[in-house]
Amino acid sequence: MGSRFLLFSQHVAMLELQLRLSFGWEQCSRSTIRSLALSIILAWWVQWHGWDV
Repeated sequence: MGSRFLLFSQHVAMLELQLRLSFGWEQCSRSTIRSLALSIILAWWVQWHGWDV
C-alpha cells in the first residue's frame, strides 16, 4: 500500500508541474493545480486498475 501511494503521489506531483508549465498557470494557487492533477490521475487510476485499488 505504501509504495502504491508513493507512486500515486509522484504522478500527481509530475502532472501538477506539467500543468503549470504547459498552460502558464504559475499564478494559480497550488491547491487549484493539485486538485486538477489529482482528479486527472484518479480518473486514469480507476480506468486502468478498476475500483479495486
